[in-house]
Amino acid sequence: QIFTASLPLNGLHSGLGIQFLNDKTPSGSGYQNMLLSYSYQIGLRNGSVISLGVKGGFHTKTFDSRFRAGESGDPIVDAVSKTINETKPDLSFGILYKAENYQLGVSLNHANTPKYGFGVSRANEYALKQVLNVTASYDYYLSDEVKLSPTALWRSDFTSSTLEGGAI
Repeated sequence: QIFTASLPLNGLHSGLGIQFLNDKTPSGSGYQNMLLSYSYQIGLRNGSVISLGVKGGFHTKTFDSRFRAGESGDPIVDAVSKTINETKPDLSFGILYKAENYQLGVSLNHANTPKYGFGVSRANEYALKQVLNVTASYDYYLSDEVKLSPTALWRSDFTSSTLEGGAI
């Protein structure tokens, strides 16, 4: 399940947001997010806008001991004898430049790299990797009533990366 809401605060050139996410795999592991976000917009002389944003809250990882992998040797699976969860603070931030016909943005999720050990030795901690996102889009006006907006998203966890594209 996912729930998001946003509220513009036009008089303050900013906005607020909330996000709740609950995900559980068939194996019994899962996670929940409860995050609040804030953005501030700075208007530039040329009519473009820079938006600065921060998102923070809590990320909870859950592990259900009823799940048993086909292979043994995972120290967390082997050590857990009941359903457990662990909650850590999570912080993300970003910047977006929006001009008349295009926008460019950069964000970093899990900036504080939350680590989960579930009571097992620190050598076996599970960490949420930092994820760098770089996005760009451009608006092509095909007519007064039709706009085509191709977009690209490059994501990296500093180990591997992906490039995605789409259009509206």
